[in-house]
Amino acid sequence: PQRILELGAGDGAVTIAALERMHADSELVALEVDEEFAAVLAERCPDARVVRADVADLGKVLGGLGEGPFDLVLSGLPTPSLPDTARAAMFDVLDAHASGAPFSQLTVMPWVYQRFYRRYFADVTFRLVPMNLPPGGVYHCRGPRRRNGRAD
Repeated sequence: PQRILELGAGDGAVTIAALERMHADSELVALEVDEEFAAVLAERCPDARVVRADVADLGKVLGGLGEGPFDLVLSGLPTPSLPDTARAAMFDVLDAHASGAPFSQLTVMPWVYQRFYRRYFADVTFRLVPMNLPPGGVYHCRGPRRRNGRAD
């Protein structure tokens, strides 16, 4: 069993796939800022804990859940495009609540952000998903490069 955190869950396409594949005793917390998407997500994924919040408020949200660290983070957020303060807050909170957990980032920009993720993580691999239109993929990241709450 694992605790899984999904950031930017949207209408639940990835959430559904994760719920179908995870251990029956695992927990999935899906964060979505958009009110309409969060409502659709809650309806489509009743086995997920849907939290309507902005990633900038992640510290308050996860602090309120108080059930231990997350074992896996899935992100549908446009992480490289987030404002610097929101991105820094997200990584600070992940340090506190998902330290060492694998971080998987969905993207429709194959290979473009590899340098960005290598700045934040020691181990970065990319898996192309050519069936996606436009072609996309997933960055799988491990080993956060952090010192004093900031990326190197």
